[in-house]
Amino acid sequence: TDTDRAIDTANPGDRAGSDQDRRLNQSIRQAIAADGALAVALDGFSLTSVGGIVTLHGTVNSAERARAVGDRVAGIAGVERVINALQVAPR
Repeated sequence: TDTDRAIDTANPGDRAGSDQDRRLNQSIRQAIAADGALAVALDGFSLTSVGGIVTLHGTVNSAERARAVGDRVAGIAGVERVINALQVAPR
């Protein structure tokens, strides 16, 4: 489906320190896409992963969503630490 293709394609704003970090970014995006409540946030942020340390950049529409995305990312295998730099801007 178009959604599957979009998930399989790396976000142009995502950055990774290695192939392993690139795969981690893909796993993160797939996990968020699978969570209906968080999937709407996919367009609002980008990821930087280096050695399992993941920084979330971008804008979401609520502090609750920023926390929820950060919590979900922290629970993904391979993530050592999350730096949640998401900004809140109501849309």
